[in-house]
Formats: sequence, structure tokens, C-alpha cells
Amino acid sequence: MKKYRNDIILILVIVLISAISLLIFNLTSTKDNIKVSIYSSDELIYEVYLDEVESDIVLDIEGKISTMKVLITSDGVKVLDSDCHDMICINQGLIDKSSQTISCLPNEVYITITSSEGMDGII
Repeated sequence: MKKYRNDIILILVIVLISAISLLIFNLTSTKDNIKVSIYSSDELIYEVYLDEVESDIVLDIEGKISTMKVLITSDGVKVLDSDCHDMICINQGLIDKSSQTISCLPNEVYITITSSEGMDGII
């Protein structure tokens, strides 16, 4: 048993450090300068900053096969309704952090969230 004690201690330390890192990352992320961009067939059709949203915005987005209903709140963005057969875009749920996306491939619509904070440069 003594042989595995150091291994168990090492694993517990790694798990603890990982949990603390995730907690700090989630607590320090803000909604300032978070931009929602909606694209249909690679064309930007709507863009808004989350901190500027005062009331819920419901958009009807024309996709390739159907119209999608998208909800934008000050908390994030999600797809409410779509006629695509697999419903992955609806099941994605609310996204609210930078670099998250919702894609509806049959409709050729995708929604991205980006942040202007923390950018070192443009490549």
C-alpha cells in the first residue's frame, strides 16, 4: 500500500490544482466586450455586444433550408427553433463565453462569440 501512496497524493494534487484553475478562470471571466456575430452562408447578418442588450432580442434568421429563431439576452445567445432534422443547434443551449459557437450546418448558419479583451494581436 505504501508503494501507491505517493501516486495517490500526486493525483490528488493534480486534481486540486486543475479544479482551482477552472474556478479562477470562470470567476474572472466577464461579459464586457463580448460580441455575438450571426452568419448565414458566410455573410455577417447581425452583430451585437452582450453588455448593450437591455431586453431579449428574438431574431428570425433565414437559413438554406428553413428559418431559425435565435434568442439573444444579456446572458448569452441560443437557438430556440429550427427545422433541421438533427436539432444539434437547439441542443447546444445557451452560449456565453468567448470562442463558443453554435452551428446549424443544414441551414448554413453559425453564431460566434468573441471578446476584444486579451487579444495580443491579429494574425
